[in-house]
Amino acid sequence: MDVYENEKIRFSALQSSFHKLLNSVKRGNINIDHLQDINETMEILEAKIINYNDDAIIDSRKQDIAKNNKVITDLTPIFIMYRILLDH
Repeated sequence: MDVYENEKIRFSALQSSFHKLLNSVKRGNINIDHLQDINETMEILEAKIINYNDDAIIDSRKQDIAKNNKVITDLTPIFIMYRILLDH
């Protein structure tokens, strides 16, 4: 099984456990303070996920910019030659 499927299963199990916890809170079986601790941990996890996603997007954009710059650099002599030809 690939990483994507493994992580999807893990998240599904986490989500299921969290729903069970919420149901226990709703029934009054669990103290709200425990839920607050879990929420703080989830906020940290969410922030880390957002940072990883942002870093991946930035890396992708950097690669695109580098490729664009290479195309411009490689084709500049052809553009100059073409421009010179237009004058004749």
